[in-house]
Amino acid sequence: MSIRYLTLGAIFAALAAILQLVPFFFSEMFVLVTMLSAIPIYIISRMNPKAGIVAYFVSGFLIILFSFHEGLLFFCTNGIIGASLGSCYHYFQRKGIILLISTFLLTGALITVNYGIGIPVFGGDLPGTAILQLISLLVFSFLYNTFFFFFAGFLYRRLKRIGFIDKLA
Repeated sequence: MSIRYLTLGAIFAALAAILQLVPFFFSEMFVLVTMLSAIPIYIISRMNPKAGIVAYFVSGFLIILFSFHEGLLFFCTNGIIGASLGSCYHYFQRKGIILLISTFLLTGALITVNYGIGIPVFGGDLPGTAILQLISLLVFSFLYNTFFFFFAGFLYRRLKRIGFIDKLA
């Protein structure tokens, strides 16, 4: 991995950390801004997956320095979405495979948070039996990943069209 990608990874990691920490610094009413923290991780992961994974972990640990809760959320939701979608796109470039891998990674992270750590993913207990809860997490993960796949891809193509991505790489 070159110095250029390490530097870009550090810049994108800092940007992702800032976006994830907006509710911590300002107000919980800005919680939707945290969704954007996946975008810098996606961009660097798509350019160079190794740098993206490093940026994912650096961002998470930076966020934990300020707020453990936000750091945990980043590691298990937005960060993993950006890293998995970007890395998978770099290697596979087939929508079905990318969404399948990323959906299972996000579902596994949500299951860990919900059942392993005991933090309710949706703010309360999920209704129904364990299999229905698993299916609801899987459906949510698929929909969230699909939205992010198209949104992040759109942003990446726009940045590439104006020459921003080419100047970075």
